[in-house]
Amino acid sequence: MEEFDRQDISNKISIPVIGFAQAGAKGFIEEEGYPKGESWNEVNFPEFDVNEDEDIYALQINGDSMEPLYRKGDVLVVSPRAKTRVGDRVVIKTTDGEVMAKEITKQNTTRVEIKSLNPDHENRKIPKSDIAWIARILWVSQ
Repeated sequence: MEEFDRQDISNKISIPVIGFAQAGAKGFIEEEGYPKGESWNEVNFPEFDVNEDEDIYALQINGDSMEPLYRKGDVLVVSPRAKTRVGDRVVIKTTDGEVMAKEITKQNTTRVEIKSLNPDHENRKIPKSDIAWIARILWVSQ
């Protein structure tokens, strides 16, 4: 992964960012997985054609449940509009309100199988009917 260039942000865009735990709370993300409301901070994202995907936003990691890959303070830039494929890292919100970052290992018309990024958490098979939204992780600031 390319290192974030902190010296030249003139060609960056600002996108909304909230804490990861807030992603499961009402009022921050619409049912379709897009940001809403005014409580968002902003993060600079490397050069990107905003016309290509105007719905990207960022989630900041708050705890240690995604270690060792993602740590507290890391920022995940996600797109609810991006198509997902096997091998993609994604953020998923279930219809029960659970929000998690995982890797897709298999998907079909009825379910998504995901691998935990933290070996302390088990892999899961989630029926698509139990998924409120899924957003592909495009970029990570670590």
